[in-house]
Amino acid sequence: MAAVYFALEEENRRALRRERVFRDRLHPFDVYDDVDLIKRYRMPRPVLMQVVDLLHEDVAHPTSRSHAVPASLQVLSAIRYYATGTFQLVDGDTVNLSQPTISRIVTRVTDALASRARDFIKFPLDDASLDAIKEGFYTDRHRMPNVVGVVDGSLVQIKAPSVNEPANVCRKGFHAINVQGIAPTI
Repeated sequence: MAAVYFALEEENRRALRRERVFRDRLHPFDVYDDVDLIKRYRMPRPVLMQVVDLLHEDVAHPTSRSHAVPASLQVLSAIRYYATGTFQLVDGDTVNLSQPTISRIVTRVTDALASRARDFIKFPLDDASLDAIKEGFYTDRHRMPNVVGVVDGSLVQIKAPSVNEPANVCRKGFHAINVQGIAPTI
């Protein structure tokens, strides 16, 4: 009697287990021309390829077991998520990846980018550099004395929040948050 019970339990466990589905993945470099890449990723193909090359070692899986997502597709999926500000589910649908996979990819690529931030983001600290920047702002067409940097903002469209919805409508009439960027030079 116990053997029959265990056999039924094993059969039920197998019935509850979902089969894994591997979908064909679309690679953006194969699908889109240069104009479409700029529309979707806000960067031209050569720049996207440089970013992929830069982050390849940080995000690539050591093996291709279980149909691992290639590093180039991971980087492009994260860049699309950053560029569009849309939902991970929608970004995943464009390349046939699930929302949880896109979430892990965005985290992995973001960490890889953040670890390399010091290679690209530099603020002048010595007096000679600061004086050169001040002079550049003044002698160029700007004519602004003692300026060493600028701040600019941009509205990023968001989904309408359920709490305090009217407070998130921007002057242009859509839901947005204001994001600011700082640059030491133009």
